[in-house]
Order: sequence, then structure tokens, then C-alpha cells
Amino acid sequence: MHGVSNRWPDTVIVKTDVRNAFNEIRRATFMSKLFTMPALGAIWRIAHWAYASHSALYVIDRGALMETLWSREGVQQGDVLGGLLFCLGCQDNFISSINCAKDVTGVAVMDDFYIQGNYKHVFQPFDRYATESKQDGLILRPDKCIVLWAHPGEPPQPLLDDIKKRGLCLARGAMESLGSIVGLDGPLMSQWLVNQLSSATHNQLFATLLNSSLPVQPAMAILRLSALPKMGYLLRTIKPSITAKAAALFDAKVIETAIANFVSLTTFRLVHIYN
Repeated sequence: MHGVSNRWPDTVIVKTDVRNAFNEIRRATFMSKLFTMPALGAIWRIAHWAYASHSALYVIDRGALMETLWSREGVQQGDVLGGLLFCLGCQDNFISSINCAKDVTGVAVMDDFYIQGNYKHVFQPFDRYATESKQDGLILRPDKCIVLWAHPGEPPQPLLDDIKKRGLCLARGAMESLGSIVGLDGPLMSQWLVNQLSSATHNQLFATLLNSSLPVQPAMAILRLSALPKMGYLLRTIKPSITAKAAALFDAKVIETAIANFVSLTTFRLVHIYN
């Protein structure tokens, strides 16, 4: 995404959003496609057993059955086959939408579908994807779909008109994507990273490691095994010149936490010795 957007100044990225996708995709869609694929024959019987009929979902309160809900569409939460079956149900729509326009690329990760190309060409695939997905029970939410104009300067008026016509959102410079951020506005992306590291959710783990009820040894093990890798995904998906500031803040937080635990351990040992 970074490379293509930088080379062609008219490139945009359209990020789609489907309402409650995993729960609303029609079972007939992915089951019919499953049975046309001999390579997946090994799971035909178990998939048929799991999805051929409605499933009962029980609402239980303090051991008492309060209500029975019936699951009639979608893949089941927690089902190891769920991701595969969902993707089978969507794959044809992804391919069909991309094939209807020239110089357009599609990237799909489960229900996250991105269309990238010249702003004059991307909306035909978007419209086809919206129409064909609806037939399978998948409804796009236009107010959650985002068009990224990553380049300096104002977006062309025809692009703004297409966005307004469909009720989509416009992002300038950069936008969040799959837990990371994509774009060409380095300062904006750098600040986004800093904000992520400053959030209460991110800092909660480090604060927990300093809790007096947590022994130092497991705290340091958690710091090494769980806290240190927290920036790994971001460092792999964003270039170093953008992550440098956030990485420095992250390193300082890790060192601060390690030192605090070391001081705590040293203080405990001194108290124990003198007592």
C-alpha cells in the first residue's frame, strides 16, 4: 500500500466495512461453495453436521435456562472452521469486484476488504462488491467505509463527488488499517503511534507489572515475553523513520518498568537482611 500510493499520485485506497459480517453471512452461500471444492473434502461431513440445520444458543443465568436463541445464519463463534467457511463465502465477491475494473488491486483479510487504484476506477469495484455481498447477507455500512487520499494537496473534486454520492468517509494523509496505519503523512502517522502508546489500554500492562502483589520474578518474565513484543507488529508494518519517536518512548517505558521492579526486589532483599 505504501509503495503504490507513493508512486502513482492519483491512487486511493477504499476501506470497506460490513455490518456484523461473521454472524450474517448466509450459510447457503459458503456451504454450496465448500461442496464444489474436492480439496476440502475432508471437512465436508463435519461442516455439514455443524451448519446444515439451526443451532440452539442457550441463555443461562445462575444455572437456570432463561431463553433459547436460534442461530440460523453466519459462522459460529469459536468454531475452528468459521474463518475458512467465511472466506469461502466471500472470495468470489472479492474476485468479481476487482475484475470489473482496470488497474485496481484488492487486498482481503477475512472481512476487511481494501480496494486500491486510480480514484477514477475504484468505485466501480466498490459498487459491485456492495451489490453482490448483499445477495449473500452482507450489508456494507457506508458511514464506516473510508477512502484514503494520502497525497499532499486537496483531493480532486470528482473524487469528493463520488465519496459524497455513496455516503463514504474521507481520510487525508493516513488511516488505520488492520491494527496499524497506512498513508504518506509521516508526522500524522508518527503522532498516531505516540497516541497508541499513551493510551490507558497500552499502559495497563506496565502498571500491572508494578503491582506490589505481583512477585518480581514473574513480573519480569511477563515484561520480557509479553510486553516487549507489543510493538513488534507495528515495527513490521511501518517504516523506521515513522516509528522512531514511538519506539524511543516504548523503550523508555520498558526500561522504567524493569528498573522499578529491580529496585523493588533490591529493597525487599535489604529489608529481609536487616530484619
